Amino acid sequence: MSLSKQDMKYLANGKVVTEEALIATAAAKRDDFEKWCEARQFQHFLMRTRLGSPSDPMTLPRLQKWAADEMFHLRSLQ
Repeated sequence: MSLSKQDMKYLANGKVVTEEALIATAAAKRDDFEKWCEARQFQHFLMRTRLGSPSDPMTLPRLQKWAADEMFHLRSLQ
């Protein structure tokens, strides 16, 4: 699964993210995460949400937990 450039832009700007993007984020593998971290917008998102540095090994688990929490919140609004 992958994040589109539009998804990364939405993440970086704090806009509403699609459920598909949240699923991709929650199910991310280390390789996906490292690829996303090459994008400046994704790095900006990590810093804005205070999930951690791309080089921190705990950032991916925090990102996955954040995405799961966001999905729960999104579904509770429906």
